[in-house]
Amino acid sequence: MARRFTPREANEELREIRPLVEELVEHRREQRRVQAEREALAHRIAGNGGGIDSGELAGLEEAERRRVNPAASARPPDAEAQALLDRTRTATLGAALAAVKTYAQQH
Repeated sequence: MARRFTPREANEELREIRPLVEELVEHRREQRRVQAEREALAHRIAGNGGGIDSGELAGLEEAERRRVNPAASARPPDAEAQALLDRTRTATLGAALAAVKTYAQQH
């Protein structure tokens, strides 16, 4: 069963979660940009490359992994990423529910 938050609890959680969500959004924007660049490069390579070194694609992928996680060249463990998403989801849903209840009580 989902945990229920009071408006105060939800706002406290949002203060903690908001910077994390903003960071996730920025990472996603950058990920989309790099993905488009990778796809364009992969398409050129697949068409005999026009003299492009296929190692360039691998280099772009490794650079993106390092940008996202400077401490290591690999992605964070799936369990860690899932835990952050679950925590964010719980806090977001709790805040939304608290806001709806507050609104309903006022109107």
